[in-house]
Amino acid sequence: MVDCYLLNLTQIDEEQRRAIIEYVVKEKKIGPKAFGVTQGYLYEVRRGKTKASDRLLCRALSFLTEDELRVILKGNVPWITMPTECIEDCVKKCLARCFTKTQNREIE
Repeated sequence: MVDCYLLNLTQIDEEQRRAIIEYVVKEKKIGPKAFGVTQGYLYEVRRGKTKASDRLLCRALSFLTEDELRVILKGNVPWITMPTECIEDCVKKCLARCFTKTQNREIE
């Protein structure tokens, strides 16, 4: 399932948002309750009368595979990219934190 925190949601326009939501509703048979919204709000979004919130989009994305999203967006998936140094720094911090927790458990 697609994690919306790995996407640049600002690059997904309103038409694409509706296409994603429409796919999830029709193909996955997901209703408003699973989206956490009212039937009226979902209806308005699907008809283009109301903009789809990031929260609704994220919920819809959680029902999709990466391949399905790629097809819906015609291959233009706006993944967030990070510079290599940021990734390396994050990995080092994570490993240091895990190592510290492991050492503390052994001492206790």
